[in-house]
Amino acid sequence: MKRALRAAREVPYYQSRLSQLNDWRDTPLLPLGDFLGNPVAFHHHSLVRRQPVFQSPLADAGKVAVLGTGFLDTDQVRTFRFDWEEELAAYRPDTIAGPLDRVRKIAIDMYAGRLTLPALERAVVVFTGLRDGMMGPGDRDLLWKAFRVPVYEQLQGFNREALASECDAHEGLHVETPNAVFEPNQGERLLLTGVGGTEYAFLRLATGLAAKIEGGTCGCGWTGPRLMGLRAAR
Repeated sequence: MKRALRAAREVPYYQSRLSQLNDWRDTPLLPLGDFLGNPVAFHHHSLVRRQPVFQSPLADAGKVAVLGTGFLDTDQVRTFRFDWEEELAAYRPDTIAGPLDRVRKIAIDMYAGRLTLPALERAVVVFTGLRDGMMGPGDRDLLWKAFRVPVYEQLQGFNREALASECDAHEGLHVETPNAVFEPNQGERLLLTGVGGTEYAFLRLATGLAAKIEGGTCGCGWTGPRLMGLRAAR
């Protein structure tokens, strides 16, 4: 966290705000509107934006089709941006991953019979977060009916870095500690400090999201903080 505080001191937004602070936890809350309205003020000259690499929540996701998000293509991951239906069907992915609105639209079209794709074998990974919105109460049921494979939620940051990911136990989302630190505020409202994976430096961002932060051991055996009941804050 000292690295995050040091980086924040070097961006325009914080240069006059952090001069007297030695602990990032003493930083005033950052309203989400302040960041979204002027992200350049949080850009750090030495934090280079890299093309994101898809971080699968599965040990083996097989062939992955990532929808319209500009991830780096690899041997097992291919991105589909425009006019993707024919190419996607020919690719025959085992897993589909993408922003909530894109994945939801495919599921609706498939369920209504307007779109036919080869059956998936592994999973659907849904990107949620400050860019993509949060899953509603009926989304998991819709995705299961359309794809008939497990659904995994992945909370993503401003540069598509994974902030928290659902595992096979489906007992909350594991916080990706190299990229993010979450803390509670006013009950279960979440504050986010970015510590890696993005070219922006920000501290204690009011995300507009809510969840209970739990420690201990997950059913999958992983030990560390998890976001339980992640949702949009009311």
